[in-house]
Amino acid sequence: MAQHTNTVSTASGYGDYFHHLFICMLAPVLMSMLFVPDLNIDRLVSAIRQATNQSQSEVIIFLLFFLTYFAGFAKARRWSVCPGTVLKVTDPRPHALKCLAKVAATKTTATKINVQTTSRLGQWDVDTHLIKTTDWERLPSDAFEFSKLVGACARWNNTEVALYLFDHMLKTGVACDKQSIYSGTASRFFKLVATNLEDTRMQKDGIQLLQMLLAHGLSPTNLIQNQLIRSWKSKLPCHVVEVFVNMREKGVHLSATAYRCIMAAHERTEPVFTLRLYDEMLAQGIKIDRVAFNAVLCACSHLGMTSQAMGLFEQMSELGLVPNGKTYGTLIRACTSAKKAKEALELFQSMRVAGIEPNRFAFRDAIHCCVKLKEFDQAYELHKDLVAASLVPCKSTCMYIMEACQKNGCLSVLGRMQADMLSMGLGDAIQVEDLNEFKDSEHDNDCDSE
Repeated sequence: MAQHTNTVSTASGYGDYFHHLFICMLAPVLMSMLFVPDLNIDRLVSAIRQATNQSQSEVIIFLLFFLTYFAGFAKARRWSVCPGTVLKVTDPRPHALKCLAKVAATKTTATKINVQTTSRLGQWDVDTHLIKTTDWERLPSDAFEFSKLVGACARWNNTEVALYLFDHMLKTGVACDKQSIYSGTASRFFKLVATNLEDTRMQKDGIQLLQMLLAHGLSPTNLIQNQLIRSWKSKLPCHVVEVFVNMREKGVHLSATAYRCIMAAHERTEPVFTLRLYDEMLAQGIKIDRVAFNAVLCACSHLGMTSQAMGLFEQMSELGLVPNGKTYGTLIRACTSAKKAKEALELFQSMRVAGIEPNRFAFRDAIHCCVKLKEFDQAYELHKDLVAASLVPCKSTCMYIMEACQKNGCLSVLGRMQADMLSMGLGDAIQVEDLNEFKDSEHDNDCDSE
């Protein structure tokens, strides 16, 4: 850096020398033209012609070009007629520190640094001086001094220094002085930390990062919230979900991703809360994605709001959303529970037409609807598709079909079911005489995530 500064200074010195020489040569000519009345342009041109052996027109063109170039050059350099007001060309900004170890190697024993005022050096020079002279093994514990270092780091946009200072804050609990650092500068610092933490670090320290932001009077931005969510692959553990719920209660604006994670976490346990969050998103104009929409459908299913769920399903295309396996599975479950067998089978057929392979719970619900409608042949075919899809067959579903066939005298389907069970090695497990004692036990698939 010192060598670079010397080179710039040397070049600047040579440039100033030639500028002064140029002015000294041209000034007498201009002054003679302005202040000597007996010297006119013709005499000046004649003198130059004799000296250069050129025609009069060529000399005049040369003078005009010369004066025009001088005027443009002086304007570009912003020369002033008043001494002491020439703008200084500052050194180019150096790159950020390549390695924190190199910064530590230049440490000094001083803990407090008296830097020159920003009016003389500029903020960049002050930040450079502060970072280069900081003792990185003995960072200040004083909030005011630490805030100056955080501000310099944010303006430098230096990742290594930011993470080093963040670790220091975690270890010592030191915080920035709110009165000595702008909120925008502090926010820029925490953004720099959040966007450069690895997933494992974010999972470990992400909650503390959010708490630091709140302690500094800052609201965690959508970007920082989403960085924490992405580190968990959108599958937040309960304690992280609780942090976002508490932030919402404190009036913090949540990102759309945070909303959908909370809704998905409460779609079964607190369906009313999920629907309330959905209303909040609509009121605030927050975009709703498919995960959040499926959570709303699941909450409606748990609350027995089948008609509302079907109405929302019809609005999916208006929201630019495409149903997936969970969307169809949730609606099929809701219709099955509400004894809307025909609607459930129509949804099941639409699901397969859309190229979405049903899971075993959707197969089970469709088979139960066929049995309720006494469509035993269709129930048998669906059971064969379930087995052919290499999905785990539900034992209670098999017994349910066989019992219904026996009660309704559909012996042909019953015989085929028995043969299939024997071929799968389940003949000993299910005996026909035990079917009368069988009571269907519903499996709680309830909006299994897909």
